[in-house]
Amino acid sequence: MVLKKRKILAKTVEYKLKIWYNNSISVGSNIFMKKVEISTDFITLGQFIKYIGLISNGGEAKKFIKNEKIYINNEIENRRGRKLYSKDIILIKNDLYMIE
Repeated sequence: MVLKKRKILAKTVEYKLKIWYNNSISVGSNIFMKKVEISTDFITLGQFIKYIGLISNGGEAKKFIKNEKIYINNEIENRRGRKLYSKDIILIKNDLYMIE
């Protein structure tokens, strides 16, 4: 049962990212793209999660990343120091974000 759920989750994430890449975000589903502007060359994953308001302080980042599935450019990521650059696509809790 767990393996089946993982396959379904992987297909769902792949589908959501394909929707974004094909520029057809609204297909009657609840998928929304949120564009996030940064003023530096990059932002770390921990800083990003705090910046978008999912956590209240940086100390919660490690626990949040450990407990949540976070996809960056269609790959699971669990490092809070991962650098995010312009045009990176992040999927957290069924919300898509793009760094600008």
